[in-house]
Amino acid sequence: MSTTAEKIAVMQASEDGAEIEHTVKNKTLPWLDTDEPWWDWVSFEYRIKPEPLTLWVVVDWIGRYWTYDSKETATASMKKGDYMVKMKECQDDN
Repeated sequence: MSTTAEKIAVMQASEDGAEIEHTVKNKTLPWLDTDEPWWDWVSFEYRIKPEPLTLWVVVDWIGRYWTYDSKETATASMKKGDYMVKMKECQDDN
């Protein structure tokens, strides 16, 4: 986050109710949830928390599978005997 406009966008998103994350600037530390950001742009970086990745997987009767980024596309590809699994990214709390 380098420009004033980018910083304003994150702060406005926070005001609008978006979830915000922070990390220590210039380090390779994980992003952490921030309930009430301090807006210390010298020491920290801030971002709008990304939406988790969601995929739909269609599996056929012999175990072959195909991944899709929308339920509609996955459904349209299904044949008799196939089944669908919805997968959603989660953060590791460890």
